[in-house]
Amino acid sequence: MRIKLHFMGALKPKLPAGVLLEVEDTATPRDLLRSLGVAGEEVLVLVNGKPVAPDYQLAPEDRVVFMYPVSPDT
Repeated sequence: MRIKLHFMGALKPKLPAGVLLEVEDTATPRDLLRSLGVAGEEVLVLVNGKPVAPDYQLAPEDRVVFMYPVSPDT
């Protein structure tokens, strides 16, 4: 399935804005963080504008945002 991924704040330099990714149908934000090499313990995850747990089941066309809780972009 395809999702749109954004990094915000201090994570922003790690990824161009609004990258479209093909991921497994069972993908979670935790899976994405792990595959991108980002330590996820302190990362805030938003899916379609709402905070979610790292094990949230993603759906096709979700907009996923990763950011640290304290960020210049917040």
